[in-house]
Amino acid sequence: MKALDGITVIDLTDSVAGPYCTMMMGDLGAKVIKVEQAGEGDIIRRSTPIIHGVAPVFTAYNRNKKSIALDLNRAEGVALVKKMLAKADILVDSYPPGTMEKLGLDFVSLKDAFPKLICASLTGFGSSGPYADRPVYEGTIQAETGMTQSLINDSHGTPYMVGGNLAQTSSSYFFLAAILGALHQRRRSGCGQKVETSIYKSMLAMFSLPINDYLFNGVECPVDGNAPEGFIRSKDGWLRISFGDQPMWERAIKLIDDPVLHDPRYATAEVRNQNRELLLERVEQWTQQRTSAQAIEEFTQAGLPGGIVRTIADLRRDPHMLARNHIVEIEVEGNGKLPFFASPFRMRESPIEYHPAPGLGENGEEILSDLLEMRPEEITELKQSGVLA
Repeated sequence: MKALDGITVIDLTDSVAGPYCTMMMGDLGAKVIKVEQAGEGDIIRRSTPIIHGVAPVFTAYNRNKKSIALDLNRAEGVALVKKMLAKADILVDSYPPGTMEKLGLDFVSLKDAFPKLICASLTGFGSSGPYADRPVYEGTIQAETGMTQSLINDSHGTPYMVGGNLAQTSSSYFFLAAILGALHQRRRSGCGQKVETSIYKSMLAMFSLPINDYLFNGVECPVDGNAPEGFIRSKDGWLRISFGDQPMWERAIKLIDDPVLHDPRYATAEVRNQNRELLLERVEQWTQQRTSAQAIEEFTQAGLPGGIVRTIADLRRDPHMLARNHIVEIEVEGNGKLPFFASPFRMRESPIEYHPAPGLGENGEEILSDLLEMRPEEITELKQSGVLA
């Protein structure tokens, strides 16, 4: 039995943040029905590269789902969504604010007809406020939340962007937590509710520590925390060290045994922070006599946190990643089995299974037949009219 067996999700999301959330629900065993606009589909179906007619990025975020393509610009298409809601537990959308209201699929419009339905909306900047109507991309959210300048910069003030869709995927986890909380509450109350979060607010929550530091102290916290913390070189690459905590500092100077580091002047964090570059330079003299692997092994034995700076290509061969089965192979039509990231969840009694992402509208007839018990001639009529693609 899967953790979310028996839960049906109507998924009106696209791009990354919303689909990543519903993908996790699918991983946990929910029946996820992805409703896409006929003729268009999810925007990331068109993301490059396209390999044998398939966008790998779409496949990555839409496994364990079924797809139905409806013309939501027509009343008949919206009516079909409402019929599906009668059999659903959760309605998830990532439309711009006001869109669900125009479709008549917002919580206020639905709550009387579907009192147990959980309506969950993920927006870019929230449903109200000066920025509510602005389009959102990963880079714009990172910039607007201070991440590209205050948290990641160089001495020239050049902004930098973190890769990996950090803002969108982090918001997916906040969104999932809120939805599961509403689902749990419904078990006790019998009532659904409105759930909302935004990528903007999620990103602010991710970096609440430096934001609070500024709110309390009026200064932006240093990028590298308490010294010595930062990037240094080894014989064969780069390392990241974090020895700023006092007990760690004491273990570090015992291991490295450098006379400069043993200077009593550096016994306090305040003085160490004033001599950040010197301390990193002295630690680097020690690590440059060792390979990255050797240095990390010695750090680990001494109880010191350190990491090897790896490329994505390095991760594909990383022994820990392989040992923990963080890469899975999923069959992709026309491409055979391709490697994708595995679910971050590990559940002993409900193991994760992996099914490929659907083609646009691939499961439309199946959904209408099984979920809505529609007759073949009714489905044919919907296809001929263009409501179902």
